[in-house]
Amino acid sequence: MSASVELWTDRLDRKQAADVSALLDRATAADGTAPVSEQGVHAVSGAGGDGVRHLVETDAHRIVGYAQLQPGHGEHPAMAELAVDPEARGRGIGSRLVTEVLSE
Repeated sequence: MSASVELWTDRLDRKQAADVSALLDRATAADGTAPVSEQGVHAVSGAGGDGVRHLVETDAHRIVGYAQLQPGHGEHPAMAELAVDPEARGRGIGSRLVTEVLSE
């Protein structure tokens, strides 16, 4: 199966948010640490700050990678966070997400 990067969006729909939350839970369980900050988790649910952008990578309609870009404010630079499903690692998904975030 071939993964595909989806377009950037300003808001995840309910299903996407639930799927991304599940991906973050799997990554936390596999790695022993959360892949994104508390602020990032709030952004997934739509409770995050203004201007947060989301990017998902899917494989057979399943989210296997997620990135978010939070805009900078004042002296605080923009911040990006991402996670790759533990079962999908080693296939270049993280590299593609980082490349896309940096080009944004």
